[in-house]
Amino acid sequence: YAFPDIEGDYSGIQKRADTLKASLSDDYIKEMEGIASVIGKNSQGFKKDGILSPEEIYITQMVPDALRPTACSSITVNGNRTTTGERITSRIMEWGLGSDKQILSAHCVLHSENGDRSYTSITTLGLMDVITGINNDGVMIACHDVGSAHNVPYTCENKTPQSYAARYCLENYSSAKDAGDYLVENALNYTFSTNYLLTDKNDAFCAEIAVDPLDGTPILRDSSTELHSGLSWDDENLLCIVNSFAAKENSDLITSNSGNLVRWEKYRRIFCTDELLSFSRFKELITCEKMTDKVINFRSSEVVHLVVVDYSTGNIEIIFPQDQDMVDTPEFLDAGKY
Repeated sequence: YAFPDIEGDYSGIQKRADTLKASLSDDYIKEMEGIASVIGKNSQGFKKDGILSPEEIYITQMVPDALRPTACSSITVNGNRTTTGERITSRIMEWGLGSDKQILSAHCVLHSENGDRSYTSITTLGLMDVITGINNDGVMIACHDVGSAHNVPYTCENKTPQSYAARYCLENYSSAKDAGDYLVENALNYTFSTNYLLTDKNDAFCAEIAVDPLDGTPILRDSSTELHSGLSWDDENLLCIVNSFAAKENSDLITSNSGNLVRWEKYRRIFCTDELLSFSRFKELITCEKMTDKVINFRSSEVVHLVVVDYSTGNIEIIFPQDQDMVDTPEFLDAGKY
């Protein structure tokens, strides 16, 4: 919406990308420039030539922070409600898929092997930041767009990419609490108001990243945090995230937004029961909607990936839609262990 008539002029987006790139640590900048110098050596500028240029690579790396994501959601259940006594976490990632659903042809599971800084990123080929990821200690992190309830103007001046901050968390923290505290403490340095899912074996949080005081105060929400007036949740063993802050004092885009409210209520109705959930039963519930129904689902036609983590085994399973719409009973792929 910020660039409705680009017509080949990417200078506005490039300015945002260059500003954000310059704010990164030297390690991340050198990595990005190394990739661009090899992959982008046969092209320059912005051309529809089927070849990535350095300029196109830099903008791609900055997309989540220069151009806002879309709808996502998450649900996590602790061991009190599972048959194994260990946590299960799921995250649904939704984005604009492209004019020909190009993103669905570039799914990637990236295992970044770097000693005790290793992590797995579920992503799109070529992206080195983290949208959905989990490290070797079992710290899982995933972003969810929130935006501003008060139409706070976008700015990237004196800001830094939170998608690289998410990667930093996976490389440097062994608990969801420490990673969440880092994001909350640095919230005012980021470009968009965002929710971050953070789980490990023991804990689950939503880092509500309010980047402007008009939309609230950065907070690490857990299942005991007081919610917006008129919003309910029935089971403190589960934590739900949609595209809005839910903590009482932060801006409310749930109760006034049908897309958020319906998804929140669906999660509450489907998961907040007395049933002890096995991993297979959890997967059944997260995919139980009929995609042909003309209603609001927590799985839409623009799902990029759906990730489920079983903390009793360390297994990561993923749904990667291909060139067709999300189907009723999609196949879960084994992505190994975290």
